[in-house]
Amino acid sequence: MHTRDTLAFQWLGGRVSVRLTWLLAVAVVTGFTLARIVPEMSHWQDRVLWYIGVAVVIAGAIALLLMHEAAHDWMARRLGMRISPSRLYPFGGVSEGYGDPGTPRSELLIALAGPLANLLAALLFGGLWLLLLAGDLHRTVIGLLALTSAVIGAANLLPGLPLDGGRILRALVWYLHQDYTSGTRAAVFYGQVISTFTLAAGVIALGSHTGWQPLGAWIILLSWALNRTGREELLRSELVSRGARVSVGDVVVGLNARIHPEQTLEDVLDVLLAHGQLGPALVSDDGRVTGILSLDQLRHWPRAVWPSHTVAEAMIPLARVATIGADDSVRELLDRLVDGQVEVLAVVRQGEVLGAVDRRLAARQLFERSRAETQDEAK
Repeated sequence: MHTRDTLAFQWLGGRVSVRLTWLLAVAVVTGFTLARIVPEMSHWQDRVLWYIGVAVVIAGAIALLLMHEAAHDWMARRLGMRISPSRLYPFGGVSEGYGDPGTPRSELLIALAGPLANLLAALLFGGLWLLLLAGDLHRTVIGLLALTSAVIGAANLLPGLPLDGGRILRALVWYLHQDYTSGTRAAVFYGQVISTFTLAAGVIALGSHTGWQPLGAWIILLSWALNRTGREELLRSELVSRGARVSVGDVVVGLNARIHPEQTLEDVLDVLLAHGQLGPALVSDDGRVTGILSLDQLRHWPRAVWPSHTVAEAMIPLARVATIGADDSVRELLDRLVDGQVEVLAVVRQGEVLGAVDRRLAARQLFERSRAETQDEAK
Protein backbone atom coordinates (compact mmCIF):
# COMPACT_ATOMS: atom_id res chain seq x y z
CA MET A 1 0.00 0.00 0.00
CA HIS A 2 1.03 3.54 -0.64
CA THR A 3 2.89 5.27 2.17
CA ARG A 4 4.88 8.46 2.48
CA ASP A 5 8.18 6.60 2.13
CA THR A 6 7.18 5.20 -1.28
CA LEU A 7 7.65 6.56 -4.79
CA ALA A 8 4.89 5.42 -7.17
CA PHE A 9 4.41 5.84 -10.92
CA GLN A 10 2.47 4.37 -13.83
CA TRP A 11 4.29 1.95 -16.14
CA LEU A 12 2.67 0.33 -19.22
CA GLY A 13 -0.79 0.53 -17.74
CA GLY A 14 0.18 -0.70 -14.27
CA ARG A 15 1.16 0.99 -11.03
CA VAL A 16 4.75 0.48 -9.92
CA SER A 17 6.15 1.63 -6.59
CA VAL A 18 9.53 1.55 -4.91
CA ARG A 19 10.36 2.29 -1.31
CA LEU A 20 12.77 5.13 -0.73
CA THR A 21 14.72 2.84 1.61
CA TRP A 22 15.59 0.62 -1.34
CA LEU A 23 16.52 3.61 -3.50
CA LEU A 24 18.85 4.88 -0.79
CA ALA A 25 20.41 1.42 -0.33
CA VAL A 26 21.00 1.03 -4.08
CA ALA A 27 22.48 4.54 -4.27
CA VAL A 28 24.91 3.78 -1.43
CA VAL A 29 26.01 0.45 -2.92
CA THR A 30 26.33 2.01 -6.39
CA GLY A 31 28.45 4.83 -5.00
CA PHE A 32 30.66 2.35 -3.15
CA THR A 33 31.06 0.27 -6.31
CA LEU A 34 32.02 3.28 -8.43
CA ALA A 35 34.54 4.45 -5.83
CA ARG A 36 36.20 1.02 -5.93
CA ILE A 37 36.32 0.56 -9.72
CA VAL A 38 37.02 4.08 -11.01
CA PRO A 39 40.20 3.84 -13.14
CA GLU A 40 43.19 6.14 -13.07
CA MET A 41 42.69 8.82 -15.74
CA SER A 42 45.03 11.71 -16.51
CA HIS A 43 42.74 13.65 -18.86
CA TRP A 44 39.49 15.22 -17.72
CA GLN A 45 37.89 14.29 -21.06
CA ASP A 46 38.47 10.61 -20.29
CA ARG A 47 36.95 11.04 -16.84
CA VAL A 48 33.86 12.75 -18.28
CA LEU A 49 33.42 9.98 -20.86
CA TRP A 50 33.82 7.33 -18.17
CA TYR A 51 31.10 8.85 -16.00
CA ILE A 52 28.83 9.26 -19.02
CA GLY A 53 29.30 5.55 -19.70
CA VAL A 54 28.49 4.79 -16.05
CA ALA A 55 25.31 6.88 -16.26
CA VAL A 56 24.23 4.99 -19.39
CA VAL A 57 24.82 1.63 -17.69
CA ILE A 58 22.83 2.69 -14.61
CA ALA A 59 19.96 3.96 -16.77
CA GLY A 60 20.14 0.75 -18.78
CA ALA A 61 20.00 -1.36 -15.62
CA ILE A 62 16.85 0.46 -14.51
CA ALA A 63 15.33 -0.03 -17.97
CA LEU A 64 16.21 -3.74 -17.89
CA LEU A 65 14.55 -4.10 -14.49
CA LEU A 66 11.39 -2.40 -15.75
CA MET A 67 11.49 -4.56 -18.88
CA HIS A 68 11.65 -7.60 -16.60
CA GLU A 69 8.47 -6.49 -14.83
CA ALA A 70 6.81 -5.57 -18.14
CA ALA A 71 7.43 -9.14 -19.34
CA HIS A 72 5.58 -10.48 -16.29
CA ASP A 73 2.66 -8.12 -17.00
CA TRP A 74 2.62 -9.06 -20.69
CA MET A 75 2.34 -12.73 -19.87
CA ALA A 76 -0.35 -12.06 -17.26
CA ARG A 77 -2.39 -10.18 -19.87
CA ARG A 78 -1.93 -13.03 -22.34
CA LEU A 79 -3.39 -15.37 -19.73
CA GLY A 80 -6.34 -13.04 -19.12
CA MET A 81 -5.30 -12.07 -15.61
CA ARG A 82 -5.69 -8.67 -13.99
CA ILE A 83 -2.48 -6.64 -13.71
CA SER A 84 -1.86 -5.89 -10.04
CA PRO A 85 0.27 -3.02 -8.71
CA SER A 86 3.85 -4.11 -8.15
CA ARG A 87 6.66 -2.96 -5.89
CA LEU A 88 10.27 -2.91 -7.06
CA TYR A 89 13.25 -4.03 -5.06
CA PRO A 90 16.90 -4.13 -6.29
CA PHE A 91 16.65 -7.34 -8.35
CA GLY A 92 13.02 -7.47 -9.41
CA GLY A 93 9.51 -6.81 -8.18
CA VAL A 94 6.67 -8.32 -6.18
CA SER A 95 2.93 -8.03 -6.60
CA GLU A 96 1.02 -5.85 -4.16
CA GLY A 97 -2.37 -7.09 -5.31
CA TYR A 98 -4.73 -9.41 -3.45
CA GLY A 99 -6.76 -10.68 -6.38
CA ASP A 100 -7.19 -14.19 -7.73
CA PRO A 101 -3.68 -15.77 -7.84
CA GLY A 102 -4.69 -17.89 -10.83
CA THR A 103 -3.38 -21.44 -11.23
CA PRO A 104 0.00 -23.17 -10.82
CA ARG A 105 0.35 -23.08 -14.62
CA SER A 106 -0.27 -19.33 -14.85
CA GLU A 107 2.11 -18.72 -11.93
CA LEU A 108 4.83 -20.72 -13.70
CA LEU A 109 4.43 -18.96 -17.05
CA ILE A 110 4.32 -15.48 -15.53
CA ALA A 111 7.40 -16.22 -13.40
CA LEU A 112 9.40 -17.47 -16.40
CA ALA A 113 8.58 -14.45 -18.56
CA GLY A 114 10.85 -12.04 -16.64
CA PRO A 115 14.12 -14.04 -16.68
CA LEU A 116 13.52 -15.05 -20.33
CA ALA A 117 13.18 -11.38 -21.29
CA ASN A 118 16.47 -10.64 -19.55
CA LEU A 119 18.15 -13.58 -21.29
CA LEU A 120 16.98 -12.34 -24.70
CA ALA A 121 18.22 -8.83 -23.89
CA ALA A 122 21.58 -10.26 -22.75
CA LEU A 123 21.92 -12.18 -26.03
CA LEU A 124 21.05 -9.06 -28.02
CA PHE A 125 23.58 -6.88 -26.21
CA GLY A 126 26.12 -9.70 -26.39
CA GLY A 127 25.71 -9.89 -30.15
CA LEU A 128 26.22 -6.13 -30.46
CA TRP A 129 29.30 -6.41 -28.23
CA LEU A 130 30.85 -8.94 -30.61
CA LEU A 131 30.30 -6.63 -33.58
CA LEU A 132 32.02 -3.58 -32.06
CA LEU A 133 35.74 -2.88 -32.04
CA ALA A 134 37.78 -3.85 -28.98
CA GLY A 135 38.70 -0.93 -26.72
CA ASP A 136 35.77 1.20 -27.85
CA LEU A 137 33.76 2.85 -25.01
CA HIS A 138 30.51 1.90 -26.70
CA ARG A 139 31.62 -1.74 -26.69
CA THR A 140 32.37 -1.59 -22.96
CA VAL A 141 28.95 -0.08 -22.19
CA ILE A 142 27.15 -2.65 -24.35
CA GLY A 143 29.09 -5.45 -22.68
CA LEU A 144 28.19 -4.21 -19.22
CA LEU A 145 24.50 -4.00 -20.20
CA ALA A 146 24.67 -7.59 -21.47
CA LEU A 147 26.25 -8.67 -18.18
CA THR A 148 23.71 -6.68 -16.12
CA SER A 149 20.77 -8.24 -17.94
CA ALA A 150 22.25 -11.71 -17.52
CA VAL A 151 22.81 -11.12 -13.78
CA ILE A 152 19.23 -9.86 -13.25
CA GLY A 153 17.87 -12.92 -15.06
CA ALA A 154 20.17 -15.41 -13.33
CA ALA A 155 19.67 -13.95 -9.83
CA ASN A 156 15.92 -14.14 -10.29
CA LEU A 157 16.11 -17.87 -10.99
CA LEU A 158 17.30 -18.63 -7.46
CA PRO A 159 14.59 -20.85 -5.91
CA GLY A 160 13.32 -18.57 -3.18
CA LEU A 161 10.60 -15.95 -2.95
CA PRO A 162 10.34 -13.15 -3.89
CA LEU A 163 12.62 -14.13 -6.81
CA ASP A 164 11.09 -15.69 -9.92
CA GLY A 165 12.76 -18.98 -9.11
CA GLY A 166 10.77 -18.91 -5.88
CA ARG A 167 7.58 -18.35 -7.86
CA ILE A 168 8.47 -21.36 -9.99
CA LEU A 169 9.00 -23.42 -6.83
CA ARG A 170 5.71 -22.12 -5.42
CA ALA A 171 3.91 -23.19 -8.61
CA LEU A 172 5.36 -26.71 -8.30
CA VAL A 173 4.43 -27.14 -4.61
CA TRP A 174 1.06 -25.52 -5.26
CA TYR A 175 0.39 -28.02 -8.05
CA LEU A 176 1.46 -30.99 -5.93
CA HIS A 177 -0.49 -29.99 -2.80
CA GLN A 178 -3.29 -27.97 -4.40
CA ASP A 179 -2.64 -25.19 -1.89
CA TYR A 180 -1.35 -21.73 -2.80
CA THR A 181 -0.29 -20.87 0.76
CA SER A 182 1.69 -24.10 1.18
CA GLY A 183 3.56 -23.31 -2.01
CA THR A 184 4.32 -19.82 -0.76
CA ARG A 185 5.58 -21.08 2.60
CA ALA A 186 7.94 -23.55 0.93
CA ALA A 187 9.32 -20.91 -1.45
CA VAL A 188 9.73 -18.35 1.35
CA PHE A 189 11.56 -20.93 3.48
CA TYR A 190 14.09 -21.60 0.73
CA GLY A 191 14.34 -17.86 0.14
CA GLN A 192 15.34 -17.39 3.79
CA VAL A 193 17.91 -20.18 3.50
CA ILE A 194 19.40 -18.56 0.39
CA SER A 195 19.33 -15.21 2.19
CA THR A 196 21.42 -16.64 5.05
CA PHE A 197 24.06 -18.13 2.74
CA THR A 198 24.25 -15.08 0.49
CA LEU A 199 24.63 -12.82 3.52
CA ALA A 200 27.59 -14.90 4.72
CA ALA A 201 29.15 -14.88 1.26
CA GLY A 202 28.60 -11.14 0.93
CA VAL A 203 30.19 -10.37 4.28
CA ILE A 204 33.23 -12.51 3.39
CA ALA A 205 33.63 -10.78 0.02
CA LEU A 206 33.13 -7.33 1.52
CA GLY A 207 35.76 -7.95 4.17
CA SER A 208 38.30 -9.44 1.77
CA HIS A 209 39.97 -6.10 0.89
CA THR A 210 40.14 -7.21 -2.74
CA GLY A 211 38.35 -6.40 -5.98
CA TRP A 212 35.50 -8.61 -4.76
CA GLN A 213 34.29 -5.97 -2.29
CA PRO A 214 31.74 -4.33 -4.65
CA LEU A 215 30.29 -7.76 -5.47
CA GLY A 216 30.05 -8.47 -1.75
CA ALA A 217 28.04 -5.27 -1.22
CA TRP A 218 25.57 -6.26 -3.96
CA ILE A 219 25.25 -9.79 -2.55
CA ILE A 220 24.42 -8.35 0.88
CA LEU A 221 21.78 -6.16 -0.75
CA LEU A 222 20.31 -9.24 -2.44
CA SER A 223 20.26 -11.05 0.91
CA TRP A 224 18.43 -8.16 2.55
CA ALA A 225 15.87 -8.07 -0.29
CA LEU A 226 15.26 -11.82 -0.01
CA ASN A 227 14.79 -11.67 3.74
CA ARG A 228 12.57 -8.61 3.87
CA THR A 229 10.33 -9.10 0.86
CA GLY A 230 10.01 -12.86 1.37
CA ARG A 231 8.31 -12.36 4.71
CA GLU A 232 6.06 -9.68 3.20
CA GLU A 233 5.09 -12.07 0.41
CA LEU A 234 4.14 -14.73 2.95
CA LEU A 235 1.80 -12.27 4.68
CA ARG A 236 0.29 -11.24 1.32
CA SER A 237 -0.35 -14.87 0.36
CA GLU A 238 -2.15 -15.47 3.65
CA LEU A 239 -4.30 -12.43 2.97
CA VAL A 240 -5.11 -13.78 -0.49
CA SER A 241 -6.07 -17.22 0.85
CA ARG A 242 -7.87 -16.22 4.05
CA GLY A 243 -9.49 -13.10 2.66
CA ALA A 244 -11.27 -15.05 -0.06
CA ARG A 245 -13.26 -16.99 2.57
CA VAL A 246 -14.41 -14.11 4.76
CA SER A 247 -16.90 -11.39 3.81
CA VAL A 248 -16.36 -7.72 4.54
CA GLY A 249 -19.63 -7.53 6.44
CA ASP A 250 -18.46 -10.21 8.88
CA VAL A 251 -15.43 -8.24 9.99
CA VAL A 252 -16.39 -4.58 9.73
CA VAL A 253 -18.99 -4.57 12.53
CA GLY A 254 -17.80 -2.41 15.43
CA LEU A 255 -14.74 -1.18 13.53
CA ASN A 256 -15.90 2.44 13.44
CA ALA A 257 -16.80 5.01 16.05
CA ARG A 258 -19.86 7.16 15.39
CA ILE A 259 -19.71 10.94 15.72
CA HIS A 260 -22.14 13.81 15.19
CA PRO A 261 -21.57 16.42 12.45
CA GLU A 262 -21.86 19.29 15.00
CA GLN A 263 -19.12 17.98 17.27
CA THR A 264 -15.86 19.92 17.25
CA LEU A 265 -12.70 18.34 15.85
CA GLU A 266 -11.18 18.44 19.32
CA ASP A 267 -14.04 16.37 20.72
CA VAL A 268 -13.70 13.90 17.84
CA LEU A 269 -10.11 13.06 18.72
CA ASP A 270 -11.21 11.99 22.20
CA VAL A 271 -13.96 9.82 20.69
CA LEU A 272 -11.57 8.13 18.26
CA LEU A 273 -8.99 7.43 20.95
CA ALA A 274 -11.62 6.13 23.37
CA HIS A 275 -13.08 3.82 20.71
CA GLY A 276 -9.74 2.05 20.43
CA GLN A 277 -10.17 1.02 16.79
CA LEU A 278 -8.22 2.12 13.73
CA GLY A 279 -11.11 2.58 11.36
CA PRO A 280 -12.42 5.98 10.29
CA ALA A 281 -15.39 7.42 12.17
CA LEU A 282 -18.88 7.38 10.70
CA VAL A 283 -20.55 10.78 10.79
CA SER A 284 -24.13 10.06 11.82
CA ASP A 285 -27.09 12.43 12.11
CA ASP A 286 -30.34 10.99 13.53
CA GLY A 287 -29.08 7.46 12.85
CA ARG A 288 -28.28 8.19 9.19
CA VAL A 289 -24.64 8.12 8.04
CA THR A 290 -23.82 11.32 6.15
CA GLY A 291 -20.06 11.19 5.91
CA ILE A 292 -16.73 9.75 7.06
CA LEU A 293 -13.85 11.27 9.03
CA SER A 294 -10.49 9.56 9.52
CA LEU A 295 -7.43 10.48 11.55
CA ASP A 296 -5.62 11.30 8.31
CA GLN A 297 -8.27 13.90 7.45
CA LEU A 298 -8.10 15.27 10.98
CA ARG A 299 -4.34 15.80 10.60
CA HIS A 300 -4.95 18.09 7.63
CA TRP A 301 -6.44 20.66 10.01
CA PRO A 302 -4.03 22.67 12.23
CA ARG A 303 -4.35 21.70 15.87
CA ALA A 304 -5.09 25.28 16.86
CA VAL A 305 -8.38 25.37 14.89
CA TRP A 306 -9.84 22.12 16.20
CA PRO A 307 -11.93 23.76 18.94
CA SER A 308 -13.57 26.14 16.46
CA HIS A 309 -14.33 23.79 13.54
CA THR A 310 -16.88 21.01 13.31
CA VAL A 311 -16.97 17.53 11.89
CA ALA A 312 -19.30 18.69 9.12
CA GLU A 313 -16.52 20.94 7.77
CA ALA A 314 -13.81 18.26 7.77
CA MET A 315 -15.66 15.07 6.83
CA ILE A 316 -15.87 13.42 3.42
CA PRO A 317 -19.56 13.47 2.37
CA LEU A 318 -20.94 9.99 1.87
CA ALA A 319 -21.73 10.74 -1.78
CA ARG A 320 -17.98 11.08 -2.45
CA VAL A 321 -17.00 7.84 -0.73
CA ALA A 322 -16.52 4.69 -2.83
CA THR A 323 -18.51 1.70 -1.63
CA ILE A 324 -18.15 -2.07 -1.44
CA GLY A 325 -20.84 -4.64 -0.73
CA ALA A 326 -20.93 -6.31 2.67
CA ASP A 327 -21.08 -9.72 0.95
CA ASP A 328 -17.87 -9.08 -1.02
CA SER A 329 -14.75 -10.82 0.25
CA VAL A 330 -12.00 -9.24 2.29
CA ARG A 331 -9.65 -10.09 -0.59
CA GLU A 332 -11.72 -7.95 -2.97
CA LEU A 333 -11.67 -5.13 -0.44
CA LEU A 334 -7.87 -5.17 -0.05
CA ASP A 335 -7.36 -5.45 -3.80
CA ARG A 336 -9.36 -2.26 -4.32
CA LEU A 337 -7.48 -0.40 -1.61
CA VAL A 338 -3.96 -1.37 -2.64
CA ASP A 339 -3.71 0.59 -5.90
CA GLY A 340 -3.70 3.92 -4.08
CA GLN A 341 -6.66 5.32 -6.03
CA VAL A 342 -9.17 4.83 -3.19
CA GLU A 343 -8.55 6.22 0.30
CA VAL A 344 -11.72 5.01 2.04
CA LEU A 345 -14.40 2.44 1.26
CA ALA A 346 -17.85 2.44 2.82
CA VAL A 347 -19.28 -1.04 3.45
CA VAL A 348 -22.95 -1.19 2.49
CA ARG A 349 -25.77 -3.72 2.57
CA GLN A 350 -29.10 -2.90 0.93
CA GLY A 351 -28.31 0.81 1.02
CA GLU A 352 -27.32 0.83 4.70
CA VAL A 353 -23.78 1.78 5.66
CA LEU A 354 -22.38 -0.83 8.06
CA GLY A 355 -18.92 0.63 8.40
CA ALA A 356 -15.96 2.15 6.60
CA VAL A 357 -12.40 1.05 5.94
CA ASP A 358 -9.50 3.47 5.74
CA ARG A 359 -6.87 2.36 3.22
CA ARG A 360 -3.77 2.96 5.31
CA LEU A 361 -4.96 2.40 8.86
CA ALA A 362 -7.70 -0.21 8.91
CA ALA A 363 -6.55 -2.93 6.50
CA ARG A 364 -4.15 -4.55 8.96
CA GLN A 365 -6.76 -4.78 11.70
CA LEU A 366 -9.30 -5.98 9.17
CA PHE A 367 -6.95 -8.83 8.26
CA GLU A 368 -6.54 -9.79 11.90
CA ARG A 369 -10.29 -10.05 12.22
CA SER A 370 -10.65 -12.04 9.01
CA ARG A 371 -7.91 -14.41 10.17
CA ALA A 372 -9.72 -14.93 13.45
CA GLU A 373 -12.97 -15.61 11.58
CA THR A 374 -11.22 -18.17 9.35
CA GLN A 375 -9.62 -19.91 12.32
CA ASP A 376 -13.01 -20.15 14.04
CA GLU A 377 -14.48 -21.72 10.89
CA ALA A 378 -11.68 -24.29 10.81
CA LYS A 379 -12.39 -25.48 14.37
